[in-house]
Amino acid sequence: MGTYILSVDVSCQEGFRLFGVLSMRLCSCVRFCIAGLLLCMCLSGSDGFCIASSERTSPQSAKEAFSLTDLEMAILVDAETTVFIDTSYYVSIENLNDLLSPDVTHWFDYIGEGGGTAVLDLATGFFKPERQDLTHLLHLWRGPYVSFASERVSLSGAGYDPGTLLDFWWHPYYLFSPAGLVRSPSMSITQELYGDVFDAWAIVSLGPDGIKSSDDIIRQFGVPPTTLIITSLSTPQATYGNRVTMRGYNFGASQGTSQVVLNGVPVSTVESWTSREIIFRVTEGMASGNIVVAVGGYESTPVGLMVLPPSSNVALWFLYQ
Repeated sequence: MGTYILSVDVSCQEGFRLFGVLSMRLCSCVRFCIAGLLLCMCLSGSDGFCIASSERTSPQSAKEAFSLTDLEMAILVDAETTVFIDTSYYVSIENLNDLLSPDVTHWFDYIGEGGGTAVLDLATGFFKPERQDLTHLLHLWRGPYVSFASERVSLSGAGYDPGTLLDFWWHPYYLFSPAGLVRSPSMSITQELYGDVFDAWAIVSLGPDGIKSSDDIIRQFGVPPTTLIITSLSTPQATYGNRVTMRGYNFGASQGTSQVVLNGVPVSTVESWTSREIIFRVTEGMASGNIVVAVGGYESTPVGLMVLPPSSNVALWFLYQ
């Protein structure tokens, strides 16, 4: 037994508190808020399972667990939407229950911990380079946007973020940007698990087995990045003759006059070009360095590519180095 409450805080202003629905209230701007699932959001069955009751009963079946997980993910998505309306950013799932006051039980529940908040830029899908101050009116934090029960929070991070919410199988809920897995402590985006396969933002539960598999629950939201951006390379290093697949956004439907540029030199061996993916071949004469995509006078942020000599010379090359 124990307690489990996942509800949205609306104490900053008297507003709607409706049972079992997503409510909306009007402030200086239209702001979505989740009223929470209070006592009456029970699933079928005589005993039922109240998702926001004061006492928590474990799901009675696998079907209930999947249904409740999907419901929680919908609440988290709506909370992210509300955060965006208030601050113009998305944040990690761990941040959603953070307070504006430093008077918290756990260090990770203060939104200004570390001198500011690690926020996600919707235009790029990556973290902003610097932590942001969410204490002023233009980007004012009005959280907590959800409340996590203590037994559903991982103090260690469970291999993800300290303070993150665990699903009904005691695995973290993962947040993906269109660029990849969001890693808040390091303010990085990685290609773990699903990487950059989603064309939008997503919250993922790995289901009962806790690994990437067919039982995963995925809820997508938001929109793709609006800027020219490289999100991943199929390999960080390649040798002559290797194909490299570069993924990102806003490359354009076809190459036309656009270019892949390595060390300031246009790459002439492009074999495939779509708005999300470019494939080119590494050839003799190419050297390690930064690679960018140039489209219509704009360049993407650079990504490093190491070019190795042919395999027969690799041992000698490393010896020389």
